[in-house]
Amino acid sequence: MWQIYGELKMTTIKAKNIFSFILFVSFVIASAAAKRKEIQKGASQLLEKEVQKINGATCKSTNFPSIQQLHYSNKVDQAIVCLLKSLSATNLNGWNWSYLGSLYLERGEKAKATTCFKQATKLIGKVSQFVNHWHFIGPFVIGKSEVDGDPLEFLGGIGSVSRHRHDRKAAFYSELAAGGVIKWKTYSQTKAGERVQIAPDINWNDLISSLGSLAITEWQGWVVGEFAVNSKGDVSVQCLGVHTFFLDGVFIAADVYRRDEFW
Repeated sequence: MWQIYGELKMTTIKAKNIFSFILFVSFVIASAAAKRKEIQKGASQLLEKEVQKINGATCKSTNFPSIQQLHYSNKVDQAIVCLLKSLSATNLNGWNWSYLGSLYLERGEKAKATTCFKQATKLIGKVSQFVNHWHFIGPFVIGKSEVDGDPLEFLGGIGSVSRHRHDRKAAFYSELAAGGVIKWKTYSQTKAGERVQIAPDINWNDLISSLGSLAITEWQGWVVGEFAVNSKGDVSVQCLGVHTFFLDGVFIAADVYRRDEFW
């Protein structure tokens, strides 16, 4: 009797626990769904109000490079107009919501920025998974393979020069290139963890033959990319095989020897 009673009692408790767990999970799912609905509503209301304000304003192009070039040319208001028009066509672009939030934050409109970042988080997460497009400028001659100066320092450094990476007229000089002129080149990344091969279009055989040395094949350059951070928190960054990188303007010595370091 006691043994049977004990088994029945345990079964009853388990059933209650499972029932409570199901109720709890259902409540969590319902709460999350309500929160997502609230975020979507707030974003839609913000978009509707802001679009009404810019009624009649023109935008030459709603593609992202054009919008970013407006921002870098200190035309923040025009960049916002183009982003709003782009989001009016499709409001499911998490990257554009994130960028719109950063522009509102730049103008000191924190409430609008928060709404944008919440919508971006809902669409692409707290942090975007990888850099979609890498912009490369180079190659330049190099002194040492570990540490060398910025070849663009006389133009304000890479931080200043990279603001013009969408400008097709932007050109720089390098004795490694035919004609001595190089321009920005874009490399796409399609998924997290994918290795992007940077291969400058240089006739290395001619250079080696003319100088009689393989040392000319050692070169340096800059790659520039960006990822969205839509929520407060810690972000780990890893840069393998490079000696220097800047993260949001902060200079960091990278992992040139591939020791799997994180920052």
